[in-house]
Amino acid sequence: MARSGDIDIQLDNPMGFFETKRLVDTNKEIFERLGGSWELPPLLPTRWEQKPLLHWLHQFRSRFSSYALSTAWVDKDPRLCLTYPAYLHILLKRIPLVAAFRQPLQVAMSLYTRDGLSINHGLVLWIIYNFHLAAELSSDDLFLPYDILLQAPEVCSGSLIQKNVYQFLERCYHPRPADQDWQRLIDSSIKSELNRSNAVLMSESRLRVNTSLLNCCQQRYDRTLAATDWLNEFVNQFSNLPRPVLDEVVYEQIVLEAKSVEFKSVCDQLEIDLLALQEDYSLLNHKYLDIQASTSWRMMAPVRSLMDRFRFLR
Repeated sequence: MARSGDIDIQLDNPMGFFETKRLVDTNKEIFERLGGSWELPPLLPTRWEQKPLLHWLHQFRSRFSSYALSTAWVDKDPRLCLTYPAYLHILLKRIPLVAAFRQPLQVAMSLYTRDGLSINHGLVLWIIYNFHLAAELSSDDLFLPYDILLQAPEVCSGSLIQKNVYQFLERCYHPRPADQDWQRLIDSSIKSELNRSNAVLMSESRLRVNTSLLNCCQQRYDRTLAATDWLNEFVNQFSNLPRPVLDEVVYEQIVLEAKSVEFKSVCDQLEIDLLALQEDYSLLNHKYLDIQASTSWRMMAPVRSLMDRFRFLR
């Protein structure tokens, strides 16, 4: 059901967005404050607890007073993956999260069809948004693979996803839904013909896809779903930003920091430092092998063995 204040139905989402204007507008203002937008996000977390950003957030407390004083509400905006930490200082409490995890190429195809973003741009956004989300998830939150969520109740019955949903609802003091209610809600809310990720990728566009980037995203997706604990594995898989993502960020100038020439110079310097460390390691390793091969090392073997025993006794 649409709520008072929901964003109007539009051509690119004729069933509605199920997002309140107040949340969407606030997230837009937050991105503008940082100098970016949803398609040009910050690469690194923002320190919202520091001045002057903390004082700037105070203005939104009256806007969200009804949210702060209630527990019976749900809202949605993908930008919360990045802006969620700011709401701790707006609502003055932590709100439980429900994270729907979608296949990377599906997300990239949807953004390509609706917004004209390149597939590579969409894949980078998929990684960056999940990277920020992973840093905020806790064991009290609910993590749901999107494709599994849409399966029929008889498929989900007794499954991990049903167990996770029921436990989450209990923590939030909400009753469990009946199977028929679950299916009725999915049928009324999801229309396969409106799925932009099903669009056919033209051969010319397919040739421009960064295969290293795509494989990197797909591996993290597959490893997460293959685990028995989806949430913890998701946090592990997105605890860092892989090199193919950073390369694409610099190449396509996707994130806020990439607008500065300094960002590329920092990346270049980090690569130089890494190569220097690798050379130092290789040199030290050769020296270590030479020492092990020396006569004096072999002659001192009994002494080292005796010293190891003394260490064990201590």
